[in-house]
Amino acid sequence: MTGPGLRINRKLTRFDLDKRVRVTASVEDKATVLHGRTCDISEGGLCALISGQLKSGDSVTLEISGLEEGTVSVSAVVRHARGFYYGFEFSYMDRKQTAALVKLMTRNGTPKLRSKS
Repeated sequence: MTGPGLRINRKLTRFDLDKRVRVTASVEDKATVLHGRTCDISEGGLCALISGQLKSGDSVTLEISGLEEGTVSVSAVVRHARGFYYGFEFSYMDRKQTAALVKLMTRNGTPKLRSKS
């Protein structure tokens, strides 16, 4: 789906997606719930703007809401944090979660294209 001069920069196509996300993490043996917005998503993970603090390596549960399909919930690991922007890698998904995620991306997202530099 790329046009002249455009390419997708990643192994997995990322989709722009602006939806509510609820992050549940265990921080210092205490359940912590943070809220934010997704920035983009792929079959392997997502980027989100989160109000709160997480560390790289933290295991979390992400609940993406505001969808026609309802809420999609997946397990993930924090891979990077840059200010309030966090990168999450999905750590486990069964077939039902994978199908819901693909449906979420194709119905609600727009493929993220970047120009060649």
